[in-house]
Amino acid sequence: MKTKTFLIMLGILLVLPLIQAQGNITNLVFNQEIPDFIAGETVSTIFTFNYPDISGIYPNQIENALLVFVINISSNNSNYPVWKNDFELNGSMQPYNYKFICSEDDFILDYPFGPVEIENIPDGTFYCTNKEFLEMDLDSINEVTLNIKSNPALWPGEYNFSVGFFYPENMAEKPWNLTIYSPIEKIYGSRRIKFNLTTSKEVKLIEYKNWGDRQPRWRRLCRNCNEYGFSKKKLKSFKEGEHNITIRATDSFDQTKEENILFSIDSKKPRISKTLPRKNKFTNGSNFYIKFKEDNLNEVLLIINETEFYQINTSECIKGKRYTECYVKLNLTEFNGQEIKYWFNVSDFVRSVSSKKTKIKVDTTPPIINNNITKDLEINKRRVTFKINVTEENFDEIRYTYIDNKGRLKNRRLCSRLKEGICEKKRTFRKGEYNLTIKVLDKVGNSDEKFVEFKVDY
Repeated sequence: MKTKTFLIMLGILLVLPLIQAQGNITNLVFNQEIPDFIAGETVSTIFTFNYPDISGIYPNQIENALLVFVINISSNNSNYPVWKNDFELNGSMQPYNYKFICSEDDFILDYPFGPVEIENIPDGTFYCTNKEFLEMDLDSINEVTLNIKSNPALWPGEYNFSVGFFYPENMAEKPWNLTIYSPIEKIYGSRRIKFNLTTSKEVKLIEYKNWGDRQPRWRRLCRNCNEYGFSKKKLKSFKEGEHNITIRATDSFDQTKEENILFSIDSKKPRISKTLPRKNKFTNGSNFYIKFKEDNLNEVLLIINETEFYQINTSECIKGKRYTECYVKLNLTEFNGQEIKYWFNVSDFVRSVSSKKTKIKVDTTPPIINNNITKDLEINKRRVTFKINVTEENFDEIRYTYIDNKGRLKNRRLCSRLKEGICEKKRTFRKGEYNLTIKVLDKVGNSDEKFVEFKVDY
């Protein structure tokens, strides 16, 4: 028994008119003598083929392949040619258990693209197929068993058979590509997304599926086309959030090319609702604040005088159901005594929004209490006179706190203005011993404090 590889070509086409032509037949590359031939009996022979010979023409796996072997039987004696009905053929192919029958009479092959009529078959030639489609993994070695039954009246000589493969015109389709320019994997700032894609040949259908839909289904983009959105702008609408879509092109062979694209929609820009400090107010760097809304936050910047950029650690911000609040502290010592402009910049992954530029004054120097308050106290029965010498350009107030005899915290204002740097005020206290904390504050919250002890005894 001899085995040899022969060339096999497969393909899938679209609907076309009836083709009254033989199409193409591969070279008869397999040729051998029918073994153990005895007229009137059936003999079997085996031959094999594999995929590499056609790997440049067809994909590695072909769905709905229609195999049509062309087998020719001839006599070694020219005086005894082979006529119709001299032989009957059938066989099978492994590993698919593909069974086929052979015909030497005219018949029609039903391809996906339409019927192909096989006619005027020469004597001694057989077209073999099961007339059904199958799915093949052509990487495997395929073994064909051919059963040959002969007419008992045949001349008892030697007979040869050769094998090729039939395929319709244009079956050997060249590889083609699907190229997608848009959408791509990114975050889009609009719900209307541009579609721009091309194929290297005209295909029968281009479509897409959004896997995030409640009921994902294929949606047609175009038919009998080689581009969509390339020559004319095409837009598709998507909801906010992440999307996973597949774009698929199907050619006239029912072969497909597809690509999967992940992208997100964020059409809502950040919204800043409040910032602090307000215009013309003071800061020592500790009272910056922003309140904003943004679901896909990228970063928050605090900008000073267009020269200093401070990235806010948003993990320390307070995120509520609707808004996010950030409290920010900066070291503004280098701007002490100056007027500056500040603003916040909030960005998502598509755009950024800035707050208004606000002028504020910087004061990083705390007030100074210059005297010994306890020593300068004047106590007259229940009345105590405080004299406090303060150095502070942006003075706000002086307060004192203490715990009364019932354990309650008392917090009182002493002065809201100075006269030539002096706060002089009288306050009345009940009989007892007192430990006071005197605190001087400026307009931004910087402070200095002293502890005062005295006794009221009357």
